Amino acid sequence: MNSNSVNLASNKYPVYLKHSLDKFVVGQERYKEKIAMSVYKHICHKVRNPILVIGPSGCGKTHLMMTLKNSNLLPEDYSVMIYDYSRQTPAGITGDDISSMLQQWKTQCRAEHNTRMRGVIFIDEVDKIIMPNIVNGGENMNAATQYQLMNAIAGTEICGVDTSEILFVLGGAFVALDEYEGKKHNPIGFIDTGVDNEANETESLRDKLIEIGAVRELMGRITSIVRIEALNEYELMALLLHPVNGVIAQKKKEFEKEGLMLEVESDTYDILINRVLKENLGARSLMNILDSTLDGSEFYALEHDYQKIRITKDTLNGKMPVYERLNNEYTDKSVSNISALKKEGGDSTPSKQKNEKSRLAPERKSA
Repeated sequence: MNSNSVNLASNKYPVYLKHSLDKFVVGQERYKEKIAMSVYKHICHKVRNPILVIGPSGCGKTHLMMTLKNSNLLPEDYSVMIYDYSRQTPAGITGDDISSMLQQWKTQCRAEHNTRMRGVIFIDEVDKIIMPNIVNGGENMNAATQYQLMNAIAGTEICGVDTSEILFVLGGAFVALDEYEGKKHNPIGFIDTGVDNEANETESLRDKLIEIGAVRELMGRITSIVRIEALNEYELMALLLHPVNGVIAQKKKEFEKEGLMLEVESDTYDILINRVLKENLGARSLMNILDSTLDGSEFYALEHDYQKIRITKDTLNGKMPVYERLNNEYTDKSVSNISALKKEGGDSTPSKQKNEKSRLAPERKSA
C-alpha cells in the first residue's frame, strides 16, 4: 500500500497511517494516533495542530518520526525533517538560530522536489531551551530562543520559508519536569499513560512547564501535549522478537551480509529483558546488550571458518558463543552465494546430519 493506492482525503487515511507506524514502533498508541490524525488534518484540511512530546531519552520519540519520514503513505510533496534544537541561540548570538533550521528545511525540500515546502519538522531536544539560561546583564537567552520558535509555529515567513505550511512537533526528555513533580525519573522506553481526561492533563502539564521556564506564549501555541512513559516487559519482548524489525531480526540481517547464521536461544530472552529493566537504560539498550554479547564473534567466526554463531544462557553469563561449522557449501561467505543456495535448495539451513560437531570457543577472560 502506498500514497497512490490510498485516498488521502478519506477519513480512513489516519487509520492506515497509524497501522503503518504499528509495523515499526512498539507501544506508544496515543503518540501514534496523535501523529496520524495531525498529519491527516494538515494534509487534507490545512489544519496545523502543533504537538509537544515528553518522554525520557531512548524512549523512541525520534524513532517514530524516522518511521513517519520513511512511510510510503505520505504524499510526494510532503517532507519530514528531524532537527536537534539543543544548539539553538537567539539571532545575533554565536550558534544556530531559527534561520539555520529553516535553511536546512529549504535544502531538504528542494532535494525532495517539494516546491510548497510543506510537511513536518520534528524538533528534538527542545527541553534544552526551556530551562532559564541567564547571561551577563540578566538576559534569559533561552526565553529569546523560545520566542523565535513561537513565531515560526504561529506561521510567518522566515528565510523565504512560509512556516504556515509546516506542522511542528516538539520533543524532549524534560527531566526538570520530573524533578518539579517530585518523581523519580525512570528512562525505560514508552507506553501510553492511559489518562482519561486528556484536556485536563494537557493544561496541567502546560502550567508545570511554564513553572520550570517555558514561555507562556509558546505554550499557548501548543495544541496537544503527549507524555510517554515506560515500556513494560511484554512490550520489550515484542521489540526484541519482532520478526522483521525486532532487535534479533536486525542482528541476523547484519550477520547474513557476511554469510553468517545467528541463532539466539529462546531461554536467553527473559535474561535480556531483565537486564534492560534492571539497568534502566531505555529500549535502545536491547541492541546495546546484544552488541556487547556478540562483540568479536563475527571476526572469530570468519577467521576460523565457522558459519553459525549461537547465543546461549552461558554466553550471557560470560562464556563465548557456540560456533558451528556447517557443510562445505557455506565456506564462501558472500551474500550472493547465500541467495543462490536459497533458490536452488529452498531452505538455506542444512540438516543436522550435515552439520559438523558444534564447537564452543574458550570462555572469555575477565577484564
